[in-house]
Amino acid sequence: YVPGNLIDRSISSAWCTNGKLVPSLWISLKYPKPTQLTGIGFINGYARNMISFTNNARPKELLAKVEGKEPVKIELADSPELQWIEIGPITGMNVKFDIKAIYPGLKYEDICMTEIFDDKRIYDGYIMLSEIERKISSHPLTPTEIQQYFKPFFTLTFNYKGRDERTFWYAISLKTTKL
Repeated sequence: YVPGNLIDRSISSAWCTNGKLVPSLWISLKYPKPTQLTGIGFINGYARNMISFTNNARPKELLAKVEGKEPVKIELADSPELQWIEIGPITGMNVKFDIKAIYPGLKYEDICMTEIFDDKRIYDGYIMLSEIERKISSHPLTPTEIQQYFKPFFTLTFNYKGRDERTFWYAISLKTTKL
């Protein structure tokens, strides 16, 4: 449950703490040069499936801090669905998210988050893939059919395990900046 899982673009993994909320718990995005952000995308909790999501705690309230700027309070929904939160524009090299409150897990005290990303185009890609996932659950589409649809914009990797296991894993990477 390493921090790198927050940016691996996979709903099959998550970053998780080793226990309950402590005052110094935070997530940080560091950039090599000043970067302007207008929003941040989150997939809250351990979104692999609903059992993992509800069994583990998840962030409820975050405080976004950028050096020299006023902190921004972020309220996350108690949902494994994708969330885009407008926070700017703000410019900085380090964005720190202090976890201030949580939704408790039914079974575990560890706090989990599946993904965090700063590019609205990636968020839009996730939204498109969510639509594809819904279509797969009602009408089977092959990974090849899905890749053809998104080929101009994204490189996609799939591991679709079938209807009965209800697992739909993908990795997405942006191929163009013209979205």
